[in-house]
Amino acid sequence: MSKTINHKKKLPKEQQEELLGTLKARFEKNMSRHKSLAWNDVQAKLEADTDKIWTLNEMEKPAVNRM
Repeated sequence: MSKTINHKKKLPKEQQEELLGTLKARFEKNMSRHKSLAWNDVQAKLEADTDKIWTLNEMEKPAVNRM
């Protein structure tokens, strides 16, 4: 019998909120690029998948910190 292992990575709530704030500010600054999207919809999708938030957080880190 094979076991399913959960490898999901999750940011602490405070770090998640900080990242979402950064992304929201960037989203609102560039509204012309995504006129058909609403931030609340984007945020809901991100919050539904902790792997996506983790990945975005890793992308936000300076290249030096990723090594």
